[in-house]
Amino acid sequence: MTFHVDDGAVRGFASQGCWVTCRSDLRDPFMYAAPSSSEVQGNSYFNDVINKTDTRKYIPDSRQRDSWWDFGWDDISAQDADVIQALKDGGVFLDQWHRRAARGNPIGVSDDMWVLDYRNGDGGKSAYSTNWDGDVEQPKQMFDPEKTGFAALNFDDVHNGRVPFDSIYYLSDDTMTEFDLNHAWQEGDAIPRRYLRTPEGSWSDIAADAAWSNGEWTVELSRLLDTGNSGDKAFRDRATCDLAFALYTSATGIRSTTSRSRRSLGLANPPTSSPGGSKASSPTGHRSPP
Repeated sequence: MTFHVDDGAVRGFASQGCWVTCRSDLRDPFMYAAPSSSEVQGNSYFNDVINKTDTRKYIPDSRQRDSWWDFGWDDISAQDADVIQALKDGGVFLDQWHRRAARGNPIGVSDDMWVLDYRNGDGGKSAYSTNWDGDVEQPKQMFDPEKTGFAALNFDDVHNGRVPFDSIYYLSDDTMTEFDLNHAWQEGDAIPRRYLRTPEGSWSDIAADAAWSNGEWTVELSRLLDTGNSGDKAFRDRATCDLAFALYTSATGIRSTTSRSRRSLGLANPPTSSPGGSKASSPTGHRSPP
């Protein structure tokens, strides 16, 4: 699940929520008009400034066109780097809380990200890394049989949802050891693509507590009202923030959005009437799309 937070700086967000970040040209295989990696590398901003080979969430303000909405992923170049930095410094970005069940739940954390020109991670170190050594073309880590009683999961069990929520299904300092090529591996053995680690810096701002019961998740995310970090939006007394939630099914390969909703949150701020019902008053300087 994700939710975005804004304080009135991002055009269109209060009315459209996280739809302002979702377009047909986001990375393959998610969207039908995604550019190829070679096309992305041919763009000077992606290749020279942010060093990326795919397209991910971005907001309309980051693309340089006269129209607020009629633009594409490539309406940006290396010459716009100073403009993007000025927008970021001015608070024109979305704070993204991205809770991933497999990558953060076992160690009680959520991803902390921000969206402007790209979906960017906050400063510091994430809670996971890729479990693959490209130099020798094998995993870096495996389950430690002395700690867990097994070296791998069974692929059929994973694929068919037979791995219990409260079991050891993840690689972390408490469950893993260095990969042993000479272990007696069997057909169907499966090792997670990611291993978990303690996040550092601003990436560690959000704590996550979740439980799966009777076919439903109960998720609680918590963070300081004001972290002081440049990729986070602060929750301030007597001010309003706009929130947009999205729930997903499946995993990182292909996932579907099952629910999206928008809310406004005011701290010690009495609600005012609006056509859609009760809603907290908007902060001063809120902008709407033309």
